Amino acid sequence: MTCRSCGGSGIQRINDKRFRTCLDCLGQGEPTKSQNEELGMSLPALGIQHSTALPEPVNAVVSSSVAK
Repeated sequence: MTCRSCGGSGIQRINDKRFRTCLDCLGQGEPTKSQNEELGMSLPALGIQHSTALPEPVNAVVSSSVAK
């Protein structure tokens, strides 16, 4: 099966002068089946379920005096 994002070339055109490796097939030209799909995991790489990802909210506010 040929990658739909890059047409099998493994490279995506960003604009007329820029290219990048296709992230869907990782430059291979054929879509890769991730290890998470093979193992039946819902979230990437961690194997954790959405409901247990963050048990409590995280406070990301930093005081300016602490940040200095």
